[in-house]
Amino acid sequence: MPEDEKDFKKPEEVKDDSRPYGIFADSRGQLMNKLHFYRNLPHIRDAIVIVSNKTPKDYIRYLKERDYSYVVAGEEEIDFKTALVKLGERFGFKRLISDSGSILNGVLINEGIPSKLSLLIYPEIAGENYRKLFENVTVSMEFELLKTECKENGIIHCLYSVQKQKN
Repeated sequence: MPEDEKDFKKPEEVKDDSRPYGIFADSRGQLMNKLHFYRNLPHIRDAIVIVSNKTPKDYIRYLKERDYSYVVAGEEEIDFKTALVKLGERFGFKRLISDSGSILNGVLINEGIPSKLSLLIYPEIAGENYRKLFENVTVSMEFELLKTECKENGIIHCLYSVQKQKN
């Protein structure tokens, strides 16, 4: 889907809009010329991008030209703890929900960021050609089960609180 004129402006604010923002970690500019797809998703207000100081300048220019909000956190790679503080200060966010891939899940776990873990368990086995839920996790964590809930089609939702990160 190519960009059109409206993709160069922030969406208009809607009073009492309860939709979340989509926050995208993209320090290498991989979403360049693709970010408008996410901006136009009906279930998010707009896209906000987290970048580092080493993010390509042409990508920063792309974000500015299209009026995307972005936060710079980290030198070479994104420093997620700093990014979350900046997002809270700038946008008033008090909670961040990560619906991400296995690599970012692993980074967030390794940095000790989550206070809760929400898992959906599906009644199927994906097999060896699929990514793991958490990749490159180097720490151990203990969790306390807060609740379980059976969803349709045999899906189970488990909510845990993080008790402590173990060394």
